[in-house]
Amino acid sequence: VIPNLSGKYILKRTNLASGFGLKVLPDVQEWWKASAQALFMNMKGKAHRYVLQKYVENPLLLRLPGDRVGRKFDMRCYFLIASVDPLVVFFRPGTTRLNIEEYRDRDFDNPHVHIS
Repeated sequence: VIPNLSGKYILKRTNLASGFGLKVLPDVQEWWKASAQALFMNMKGKAHRYVLQKYVENPLLLRLPGDRVGRKFDMRCYFLIASVDPLVVFFRPGTTRLNIEEYRDRDFDNPHVHIS
């Protein structure tokens, strides 16, 4: 049993991106008891590496025209604090990514709802 963990979590493979290998775990304790050991090994018996992160239960959503609920998104921009006295900050614009599907918090089998 994993101590002190409750609620939803996201399990991500460290060597994949764009939602590949992503799994939403509605109950991390139940998942650990049922299938954690099998997931950590691939077909050849080699171990995989994962990141387990807390799922944001009530995310900020961006509503597009025609959306009923909204979509998850993320914005990445970069700040460099070069000095605090005097304050010198450099800013570089980054990217904004938007999910292709509207957010549905109970749709655990569709990674396109949960990634951003």
